[in-house]
Amino acid sequence: MDRPYTHSIEKLMIYTRLPLVTYKAIKIYLSELYRLRDLDEEKLSRYKEECFREVIRQAFSTPIYARIYKRAGINAHMIRSIDDIKKLPVIRKCDLVGLKPRDVIPSHFNLNDGIKITTSGTTGKKLTIYMDLYGVLKGLVGLIRVLKEHGIDWRKDRLALIVDLGKGSAEERYLGSVFSAFKGLFSFRNFQILNTYDEPRELFRKLKKFNPSFIGGYSGMLSRLAILNRMEGCKDFDQLRCIISSGFILDDNMRKLIEESFDVPVFDYYGATESGPVAFQCRYGSYHIMSDLVHIEVTKDGLHFSKRNTGIITVTRLYGKGTPVVRYAGLSDVVAVSRGNCKCGISGEMIKKIYGRKSQTIFLPDGNILYPRDLESAIDEIIYKRGAFNICGIRFLQKSTNEVVIFVVIDDDRSKYGKYFVEKRKLIKIIEDKYQSLFGRGVEVVVEEIDRLRRGDQFVESWVNPLDL
Repeated sequence: MDRPYTHSIEKLMIYTRLPLVTYKAIKIYLSELYRLRDLDEEKLSRYKEECFREVIRQAFSTPIYARIYKRAGINAHMIRSIDDIKKLPVIRKCDLVGLKPRDVIPSHFNLNDGIKITTSGTTGKKLTIYMDLYGVLKGLVGLIRVLKEHGIDWRKDRLALIVDLGKGSAEERYLGSVFSAFKGLFSFRNFQILNTYDEPRELFRKLKKFNPSFIGGYSGMLSRLAILNRMEGCKDFDQLRCIISSGFILDDNMRKLIEESFDVPVFDYYGATESGPVAFQCRYGSYHIMSDLVHIEVTKDGLHFSKRNTGIITVTRLYGKGTPVVRYAGLSDVVAVSRGNCKCGISGEMIKKIYGRKSQTIFLPDGNILYPRDLESAIDEIIYKRGAFNICGIRFLQKSTNEVVIFVVIDDDRSKYGKYFVEKRKLIKIIEDKYQSLFGRGVEVVVEEIDRLRRGDQFVESWVNPLDL
């Protein structure tokens, strides 16, 4: 279905003097925004095939992909459709890290026009990739699509985005690109951009003053803000209608904490620097894969998963002219995928469950595996159900299958938390007992207090090699 105003772009170009990049940005916005709703499964499949062929063409002209495919005995004529994708080797993050720029971009790509984007490094070493401006804009339309699904108008409503503003981060590059592309059309005065690494109380103060209709941010920071809001009994967010979480697992206890504190629904958004938008929760809670932007597979990667359609998420990005992302397993997340119909009417596949990073799992002596979701749920239960709001951070070190050290940050200032404060010694015992029950008697659990979590600390660090088990 064509939107009535898409045909007016050429006329707009004639009668105005806006830069060419702005016209192209408008065209991307209007053509991409409604695709998941406008296309049925058959038309969506045809669209994906068309995008996939272009992505494969770019991959075979990219030196690192060409070398990997040559070693595997694969040539471009063997890959005619998405059904042939399993003939291609899986690409891991280590295959792309540390390479020269020319090794990770197609031969025809002008590096001077590329936007350099660096991953956060939470799955190991940082990875640098390159995107073209229109690829960045296309990915951002995926986020705007999510806002629209939840009744938020990015042009009129007041939006607060709590993001990583570190130099070269995906958020910093993406936001800079979109503000530049639409400069002259929109003022963006309805946006508040905050740094997720700032002090929570300062962020909370700025949010109250701005009084947004929408808040988007990392789940960990959102939970800290929810705690501050509950402790203050704040009623200042009277315009707030929706919160979207990203960046880490949103379990049921954390969701309840945020929803009850702000009295609005909370939905999850799943994506990564390399892949762009991957999936989002609709108003009914289903995780819809943005099937026009990414192709998703699950692979086993040498591990055993007892549940069907569960494995390491492997992503092929279907847009962009910079660094190709084809059968990329570097997100390192364990997910379960499914097919079915949702009451919201959106076409495409769905993610049934996100378990968390494969590299951040705990391996138990009996062969069972605990994922980040399991570990996060346990601490969130202590925070939410016991009212231990003075827990400020936690991370895990698995030294062996029989020993796990838990590092916890505890604020010992009772005056800040009132009735939501639990004394330090008691709290350490509660945490120890909770995880001892979760891990089982065969695992020694040691809880150590630390002053703070450092930027870049992994939620789980493991010295256990799963291939040795």
